[in-house]
Amino acid sequence: MKKIFSAFLLALMLVGLILAPNFGKVSAESAIPKPSAPEFTLKLVDHSYDMPSNYTYQIDQYTGKEVRTGRAGYRVENKTVEITIKNQPYTYSSNGVAYNLYYNVRVKGHFGNDWSELYPIVDRLCSDYKDEYSNFLSRTSPPQSTSEYTVLSFSAANYPADSQIDVQVQAIIGHDSRYYVLEYAFLYPTGRGNWAPAVAYDITSDWSSTQTITLDWSTSASQSQSDAQSVIIQFGLDWKDICLFAALGVIAVLLAIIAFMRRKCTKPKAVFQ
Repeated sequence: MKKIFSAFLLALMLVGLILAPNFGKVSAESAIPKPSAPEFTLKLVDHSYDMPSNYTYQIDQYTGKEVRTGRAGYRVENKTVEITIKNQPYTYSSNGVAYNLYYNVRVKGHFGNDWSELYPIVDRLCSDYKDEYSNFLSRTSPPQSTSEYTVLSFSAANYPADSQIDVQVQAIIGHDSRYYVLEYAFLYPTGRGNWAPAVAYDITSDWSSTQTITLDWSTSASQSQSDAQSVIIQFGLDWKDICLFAALGVIAVLLAIIAFMRRKCTKPKAVFQ
């Protein structure tokens, strides 16, 4: 009976030793308040703009003719999907460590199932003497702003026109920490390295509900402008040339009017006998 009881106690101690580290980790995570799934809206924003022509003119020293150098105008496409997230109150600290709220975003095609995260959690080395890794936030993970809303965006350039994109947002809690950067990875763990600041991952909210946006851009005005500009380039003209020809045309019209008026004033009168 004593042998059975001793074996039971030994087994219990072994189980305790195995579960103790994980139990402590679970307790620490459960103490950190879990944020709510974010609420957000989506909007298409067109930041595209036109770059004007940039020409210089100089006289060729051999021919004496005016030579034009430079570039024609062009349009810079900059279209984005804007995500406006309603911030949530979050304040928590423990042992002098402040825990802050960040955001993650994931997107996928409306007719597919493969999500792609814009600010994923990453594994980084957290020891300078053994092969031990921990979870950290992405370097580009956006923190919650101090205003009522946090505004994020991602480029629409990689998606075809009329695409339907599903978007979800997640709140992430992290705290300031550091990770180990190896200078000579092939010598690890004896190789040298240095510590770099990072944000350690603690807990996340659930993913938000899915919102879908359609990339329905109105490009008629931009296309017309581009077409007009291409015609100008085709004929080797820019706005300076056009203005010059317009001025010459106005002068020609004025000279014609003046000549007509002079001819009318000098017309001989009829003589009646």
